[in-house]
Amino acid sequence: MSLLGTQLLENLLRAEPGAFDRLLRAHGPVVPGEVDLLAERARDSSARVRHNATVLLGIARAPDRDAVLRVLARDTSDPVVLVLAARALPDGAAIAATRPALLKAAEDAD
Repeated sequence: MSLLGTQLLENLLRAEPGAFDRLLRAHGPVVPGEVDLLAERARDSSARVRHNATVLLGIARAPDRDAVLRVLARDTSDPVVLVLAARALPDGAAIAATRPALLKAAEDAD
């Protein structure tokens, strides 16, 4: 990944909701080479970075995307990450159902 591409991705990961779409258009599609970094950043200490990384994984064009999202949904302690990861998977409802306490926390947060 180029330095410019890396900087765009970092800006996208830290983006406020109002800037996310604009930065995503500037970045372009999420590609397979970015999946490992996004998987790592979906475990970041910053909630915004975790959530944005999970959204980006959900729209990634990568063959390993579903496997990464399943591991993330299984291992996360962040209810929003669980919902975002599950929403992007064809079997997401079943995966979310295996985490009832976290799912309840997500519902309570709304």
